[in-house]
Amino acid sequence: MPDQPSPTRIDDRVFRVHALRAALSVPGVINHASGLNRLTGRTFPRAELSWDADHRAISVSLQIAVVWPSPVTEVARTTREITARWITAATGVTVRAVDVCVAAVVPVDPSDAAERVTDDLLAATDRLPELTTVTAAPLQPQSPTVHRTVPDPVHPTAPAHAELTPVRAGRPPVPVHVTAPAPVQAVPVSAPPPVEVLHPVTPPRRPLRTIPVPQTVVPDPVLVRHVEVSHPACPAGPRVTRTVPTPSGPPMENVPTPTGLPVTVFPTVNRRGLTAVTVRRHPRIPVTIPDHRASGSASRATNPGKEKDQ
Repeated sequence: MPDQPSPTRIDDRVFRVHALRAALSVPGVINHASGLNRLTGRTFPRAELSWDADHRAISVSLQIAVVWPSPVTEVARTTREITARWITAATGVTVRAVDVCVAAVVPVDPSDAAERVTDDLLAATDRLPELTTVTAAPLQPQSPTVHRTVPDPVHPTAPAHAELTPVRAGRPPVPVHVTAPAPVQAVPVSAPPPVEVLHPVTPPRRPLRTIPVPQTVVPDPVLVRHVEVSHPACPAGPRVTRTVPTPSGPPMENVPTPTGLPVTVFPTVNRRGLTAVTVRRHPRIPVTIPDHRASGSASRATNPGKEKDQ
């Protein structure tokens, strides 16, 4: 109804599809998957969405793959602009930011490429999507058809065209008199005999029996007889003491020690791989010094060696 609010809710997958289509419409952006991403089915470009606090603006984060050679910076700038305009034109939601990350650069053979990506080609790319206008034919109003078989809503118990059938009531039944039963006589009940109370019976205790403990048998002491062992004495004999002279050795002589030659250390130089360097000496240039003491000539040529001596 015109006076009732009718909100429209768009799923996040719709924004993600528009972002991917917008990125692929830019020259130089391709579908690419390599390595583990090819096994898991994850390809470039990828899109991630995030809403603001009021849920009125959206931010998009894109990861794209760009062919080489191409102006990567210009491709990313064009992708950012086209993605924001596509989402706003298709859904009417304001795009707060579009972050573009060039995740892969894929070399392409120039013979396989249909057209090389240049700055002029990116500038000529259309920024708005080709949207299709949806038209709907208005519905013709129709009056509802009321069937005669429907019961009347005012009187739901009475059908619309049902014929009434007269109902005849029969005569009421005649009451039959029934005699009341005789009253039940009470039978006196005698009290039960008293119940004997059983007291706990303590069983008799058995007398304790003394068990004799065997005595410890003490063994008889063992007598050990010690026998003394005597060694025979060595026979005493005569002892002979002799003096043995000690050799004195060769005589000591003083031998003069030579002074020797002075020690000269020659450094070892590895002359492999060296390049001879030739220094070109410049010729001597004669210097002319004016002689103020001379009254005749204003200057004279002198030898540098002589001027140094003066």
